[in-house]
Amino acid sequence: MFLGIIWLLTSPQVCSTQLCGKSTTCSSCIDIYSDPVPSMHLLNISSIKVLFLGRIEVIPEKAFIKNPQLERVEFMGTSTSSVEAGAFQGLSDLKTLEISGTNLISLPNETFNNLKQLDTMYLTQNKIENITEKLFSGLTKLRDLRLNSNNIASISMRAFDDLEQLQTLDLSKNNLSNFPKKLFLQLRNLKLLNLFKNNMSKIPDDIWSGDLTNLEEINIQENKIRSLHASLKPHEKLERLFLGYNHLNELPKEAVSHLPVLKILGLQKNNITSFSQGVFSSLAQLELLDISNNKIENLPQGVFEGLGNLKELNLEGNRIHSLKAEDFSLPSLQTLKLSKNNLKSLTGVLEVFGKIENVNLDDNPWHCDCKMSDYLEKPYNFEIFCMCPETLKKQNLRYLTKHSICPDTTSPAKSAKSPDASKPPDASKPSDGSKTPDASKPSDGSKTPDASKSPNVSQPPSDYYQTGPTKEPTSSNADGTMIHNWPNVSRIILATIAPLLILLILFIIVRLYTRTRGYSVRHVDPRLRPIKLVDEDNCKLLFVHELPETISPPERSAVP
Repeated sequence: MFLGIIWLLTSPQVCSTQLCGKSTTCSSCIDIYSDPVPSMHLLNISSIKVLFLGRIEVIPEKAFIKNPQLERVEFMGTSTSSVEAGAFQGLSDLKTLEISGTNLISLPNETFNNLKQLDTMYLTQNKIENITEKLFSGLTKLRDLRLNSNNIASISMRAFDDLEQLQTLDLSKNNLSNFPKKLFLQLRNLKLLNLFKNNMSKIPDDIWSGDLTNLEEINIQENKIRSLHASLKPHEKLERLFLGYNHLNELPKEAVSHLPVLKILGLQKNNITSFSQGVFSSLAQLELLDISNNKIENLPQGVFEGLGNLKELNLEGNRIHSLKAEDFSLPSLQTLKLSKNNLKSLTGVLEVFGKIENVNLDDNPWHCDCKMSDYLEKPYNFEIFCMCPETLKKQNLRYLTKHSICPDTTSPAKSAKSPDASKPPDASKPSDGSKTPDASKPSDGSKTPDASKSPNVSQPPSDYYQTGPTKEPTSSNADGTMIHNWPNVSRIILATIAPLLILLILFIIVRLYTRTRGYSVRHVDPRLRPIKLVDEDNCKLLFVHELPETISPPERSAVP
C-alpha cells in the first residue's frame, strides 16, 4: 500500500477512472483500484493500464478474461499471497506485469504461458522461495526480468530456457548459493546480470566462461567469492564488472586478461594484499579502478602498466606506506584517492600529483619535516594535515612556513670562548682586560673581613642586576631560599576593582533594558481625564507623564 501511494505521488501519467470515458484518450491513463476492490471482470472496458492497491489476497483464474485490451497490470503493496493457474489468461496484448511488495511465496507453473507480448516483468520485494522449471515458459519476447529482494534459494535447471530475448536479469538480494550447470547458456542476448548480495562462493562457470557473448555488466558484489579463475573465452562486450565486498585474497593476471573492453572494475572491500606485476596490463580501456578498503601494503613496480585511459583510481582504506612516481604517471588520470593509508611523506611523487586534477590524501600519518618542504613552494590543489611532530598535529601544511617544519640548523654554533650574553658584565673587570686594583682591599694593605662569610649579610641573587621590563624584583631569605616580591599596587587595584566596575555596568544595562522591554513610551495628552489612561489604547503604557493639576479627578458617574 505504501509503495502504491509513493507511485501515485511521483507518476506523471495517472488519471482517474472517470476521465477515461468515450470522449477521452486513455493511452496515458492508469485506472486505480484500491480497497474495496471491484471484481476484476468489471474493469473499465476502455482501460489499457490498471493498478491494484489494498487487500487482494488471491488473483483468481481468468481474472482478466474480459479485458484483453490491457497492456499494463500492476499489483503494488497488496496482500496477495497466491496466484491461481491461468490468472492472466486472455491478456494477449500485455507488455508490462508487476507484482511487488506482496506476501507471494510461490507461483504455479505456466502462470505466464499466454503472455506472448510480455516485455517487462517485475516480481520484486516478495517472499518467493524458488523458481520452478516451467514458470517462465512461453515468454519468448521478455527482455527485462527483475526477481530481486525475494527469498529465492533455488532455480530449476531449465527455468530460463524460453527467455531467448532476455537482456536484463536481476537476482540480487536473495539466498542463492549454487546454480545448476548450463542454467544461463540459453541467455545469449543477456546484457546485464545482477547477482548482488547472495550467498555465492564462486562465480558460475556459465557466466565466466565467455559463452554469454553479449554481456555488458556483471554485478556479483556482497557474496562470498574467494577466488577467480581464468576464462576460456574473452568477454568482448563486458564493460562493467563489480566484485566488491567479497572474500578475494588475490587477483591473478589471468582472471581479468579476457576483458579487452572493460571500463569499470570494482574490487573494493576484499582481502587483497598485493598484485602481481602487470596484472591490469590487458585492460587498455579501463576508466575506473576501485581497490579501496583492502589490505595492500606495497604497490609492485609497474602494477598499473597499460592503463592509458584510466581516469579514476581509488586506493583509499589500505595500508600503503610508500609511493613511486612511475606508478601514477598515467596520461588520463584525473582523480586519485589515497586517504586512510599509512603515508608519511610525498618524496618523489609531489610533481606527479601536482598534475592530477583531484587528489585526496586525508587521514594519513603525515610527518611534516624537511622532506615536505617542497610542498610549500607551489600552490598544489590538495591539502595535507600534519600528524607529526606533536607541535604541528592537525595543522594544515599549506599554512605553515618552511622554518616551522624545517628549523635552520646551518647557523654556526656559539663559541665556547665568546662571552655569554645572558650574563651581566663583571663590573670589577675593565673591558680592555687590564688588571685593576681590587676594590675590596684597602690601599694600605690592611685586611678587611670577607663579606661572603658573614652570616648577617645576605647576598643578592646572581640575576638581580638583570634589567628589563619583564624581570620581577626578587630577594632571598637568610637560608638562601628565593622570595618573590609583588609590590605592584596597580595590579592589585586592577584585579580587584575592574570586575566590580564590569558588574556595575552590566547591572545598569540590564536594569535599563528590563524597564523598557516590550513596552512603548509616549507622551500623554494632558487633556485626557485620568480614567481614560487605562483604556484599551493605553493599557500597556509603563511610563506616563504626570497629569497637570488643572485636570480634575474623574466623576463617579464616568466610571463604566
